[in-house]
Amino acid sequence: MAVDPATFRRALSHVPTSISVVAAFGARDRPYGVTVGSLCSLSLAPPLVLFCLGHRGTAHRVVTAAHRFGVHVLTADQQPLARRFAAPGEDRTAGLVRGERHGVPMVPDALASLVCSRYAVVPAGDHSVVIGLVERADVGEGSPLLYYDRSYRTLFAPDAHPSLRA
Repeated sequence: MAVDPATFRRALSHVPTSISVVAAFGARDRPYGVTVGSLCSLSLAPPLVLFCLGHRGTAHRVVTAAHRFGVHVLTADQQPLARRFAAPGEDRTAGLVRGERHGVPMVPDALASLVCSRYAVVPAGDHSVVIGLVERADVGEGSPLLYYDRSYRTLFAPDAHPSLRA
């Protein structure tokens, strides 16, 4: 017997995740972005990443149809951007710049930016696992934006917390 959805959600809320925005061009070459908390590396050779998107909504349709997309790991300062791209009915284009050099919409000043081509889309329950082949990777500066226990969080230096001092 499977665990009930509320218990499953509560248990998994205790797994900290980085927050990213995936961006692609949709209909009429319009940029579109969506917040994801499921980004992880999959392979070094070839360089692959994966993230998950729910089947419902525009994000699934736009990103899975795109041949290329950008994945942007957000900094702690970019929490408003994460909230905007996660909220229903919000403008999913504001804050993106046209990445002429990269061919995908870009989030300026991200902690890391990956330009990917669609490698595979695998249905899994009520989501799809989207796998991207990383064509380009750029690294910025800052502290990552995290999500833990249904709240946005940031990292702190271990020496700032007495229990973590060696």
